Amino acid sequence: MNAYFLLGLTETLDLSESALSAAFRQAGRMHHPDEGGSEKDFSELGEAYKILRSPSKRLKHWLELREIHGEARGVVDGALLDWFGVVGQTLQEIDEVLRKKDKAQSHLARALLENEVLHCREKIDSLQASLETLMSEKTDHFTTMENGQITNEEAWILVRDLAFIEKWQAQLRERYGKCF
Repeated sequence: MNAYFLLGLTETLDLSESALSAAFRQAGRMHHPDEGGSEKDFSELGEAYKILRSPSKRLKHWLELREIHGEARGVVDGALLDWFGVVGQTLQEIDEVLRKKDKAQSHLARALLENEVLHCREKIDSLQASLETLMSEKTDHFTTMENGQITNEEAWILVRDLAFIEKWQAQLRERYGKCF
């Protein structure tokens, strides 16, 4: 499947969320089952959107369309290794507070934990902002990649880096929701 083709987009790594959403809506109108399209075609559009919406999946798809194959698992950028500890420790701290919150049976006990829960939300906000900056730094490499200035090995390391950042962002969003 060529996700770009299905959504009527040029095969580029630099896609804005608005351009992607507009392409999905336009293709969806044509292929929606209520408009005479098939469930299968509409489902494929959804999968194409999901692929292109994720920077890691978009890059992996882009590389595979060019028959540049690599491993989804393996080495990550050395600078990213420090983030494993930061994110892991933060998630552990938040999980501990959430466990206390779940065990709290009285209104008073929950109220006494409110400062800790608030602190968790602040930590998540701060870490999410840092990860968003990191994501931006990584996706800035898309232009040089399209110009052929990054090796295939570096490209697959970037796929893995982006996948970890996306995973951490999702874990933090999930924890954030539990803080209420």
